[in-house]
Amino acid sequence: MSLPCIHPDTAAIHAIGIVHRGTRSAIEFAGDAGFVEGKGPPLIRAQVLIAGEPFKPTKVEWERGQGWLPTFVWSSAAVVVRGVIFAPYGRDVDVPGCVYALSIENRGSAALEAEVVLDGVLGARQHRVRTARPFEDDHRVHRAGESLILEGSSGSGSVALAISADAEAELLVDGASPVKGAAVSFSIRRKVTAAPGETADVAFYNRGGTGAGWGGRDGCGAAAPRVA
Repeated sequence: MSLPCIHPDTAAIHAIGIVHRGTRSAIEFAGDAGFVEGKGPPLIRAQVLIAGEPFKPTKVEWERGQGWLPTFVWSSAAVVVRGVIFAPYGRDVDVPGCVYALSIENRGSAALEAEVVLDGVLGARQHRVRTARPFEDDHRVHRAGESLILEGSSGSGSVALAISADAEAELLVDGASPVKGAAVSFSIRRKVTAAPGETADVAFYNRGGTGAGWGGRDGCGAAAPRVA
């Protein structure tokens, strides 16, 4: 799994790619077909809501953890949010996947109640070798246990994505649009509390499944413990 488009100003993931040996191509999921040019909504975006209002830092500060992990910091006087985005790789990785983790530090004098939201839009799916070839079926997002499955409506697609949280969370999907090929919005919402001087940690797991049987929707939906 690769994450080729992480927005430097928002830390949103605009596209996820999976190398598929069966099709000899990359399979790409994105919020919009124009993701390479930075157009359209992101596929995945993390937000922190405090007292129901979005936490809006002045800027996102980036660095490389251990020389290669994309890490960022959102900060204000009373709250510091640290994030890391990484995709494990190598022969020991059972399934393609990535982790979006946030750590919320409370530097205030009162308890902090926050809601961490991972939302996004599935608006494009395509094959790519050198040029992109969009899938012809409609986009589909549905719940399977504690995960949201992103795939095509035909049920015979070669790749599906599953997204879940590290603990109990609310999973929401917008109703299907009657317009063929319309984008589908979704969100995962998790509430946390941090006492003064303490930190609350949240992680979201994204994993891919390819082919039939263990692959596809069944494989990615069952693989959360392996990514975690």
